Amino acid sequence: MEEDSWDFLLPWCHQVSHCLRYVKGALENAPGQRFRGIEVELPSFQRRSDDEAEIEDNGKSPCQDLREALGLLAAVAHVDNAAYKKLLVENGKLEVGNQEEQFEGEFMPRFQLALIDDRVDSDRDLLKGVMEFCGTGQYSTQSAEYKRTLLKIAALNGKMSCTGSTEIEVPVTVQLGPWLTPSSQEMIAYLRKVQETIRTIRTQWQQYYDREHPRLSVVFVLESIMVDLRDISISAELAELIKSLARDGIRLSGLSLRQELGHQLTSNGNLEAAREAVGKLMFGLFGGTKKAAALESGGFDFEATSITGPLAAEYGHGNQLALCSLHFDCEGMQDWVFERMSSAVVMLEMNRTLEYLDIVAQRPHLTHYDNFKAHHFEALPVTQSVLSMN
Repeated sequence: MEEDSWDFLLPWCHQVSHCLRYVKGALENAPGQRFRGIEVELPSFQRRSDDEAEIEDNGKSPCQDLREALGLLAAVAHVDNAAYKKLLVENGKLEVGNQEEQFEGEFMPRFQLALIDDRVDSDRDLLKGVMEFCGTGQYSTQSAEYKRTLLKIAALNGKMSCTGSTEIEVPVTVQLGPWLTPSSQEMIAYLRKVQETIRTIRTQWQQYYDREHPRLSVVFVLESIMVDLRDISISAELAELIKSLARDGIRLSGLSLRQELGHQLTSNGNLEAAREAVGKLMFGLFGGTKKAAALESGGFDFEATSITGPLAAEYGHGNQLALCSLHFDCEGMQDWVFERMSSAVVMLEMNRTLEYLDIVAQRPHLTHYDNFKAHHFEALPVTQSVLSMN
């Protein structure tokens, strides 16, 4: 396709200029968490002038221009992947750094939403960004210019007839950790806000997905979340949170945990309460059922690959965490807690897989795990399991 065929997208590239960064590999200070895609810096949701207030009063959110520009570029990726990458680098000012070689080859859209300078999210701007990108507002508040440009992109693709409904799902993720809150103690409350946001978005799509859609549409879906909880000790509150996330079928592409009992469980010597909290935590991590809600009502045995979006609304979700990468920091862990964790890992259900398991522990614990694994791990139905012990 001729290079100037995409010149009509140059104004849209300006909307994403200097707010994108290419990321590939392990994430900084987040063991076991990996990402390949584009990090997107969200704009501020705080009004800075009367002009901005007037824009918001006209129904245009701070994220709309950015979201629509990325949606159009994502559509280009499905038509001409080389043009997509060129538009990002040359006109969208995508920072590739020293990773030009890794950027070669097919590169499909996948975005990670982030705050400017990874600041503390006192105003819940990251959650607002997730709502703006992944909620149904991306359908109901489309600008006329966005719709026209999307049709131009479709017209340049001879293979896309648009006689039916063509929906391009664009995966979005977020990385959550103690840097988002003033203190680690507030992280659990923040994650509950994340959970509320996901539930709200799901409700929106359940009320919306059966409506008539345009012939061609681009929809951002929350694919998964990455969570770093190493600053939080095991507690009844943490166990209840994990259990609740599992009940909601949350997909975790990366989870880091510190397996150490909190002060409340050790100060009063209440071993029964400690065992109950650890048991509930392990069941939240590894228990539950995968059966989708649609299957219960006689539908197909199909599982959506995202947390939100039209497909997730139609087919529902399981009652377990969808875990991809898991990191356990076991330094300082009591022996019986480590044994309980080992049992839980080995007793993964038949339909569960872990692509990456990382255990950081003292040598006696690792020796125990090696012995435990030797007796049980051969029967573990994990198709991909990489065990790294540091």
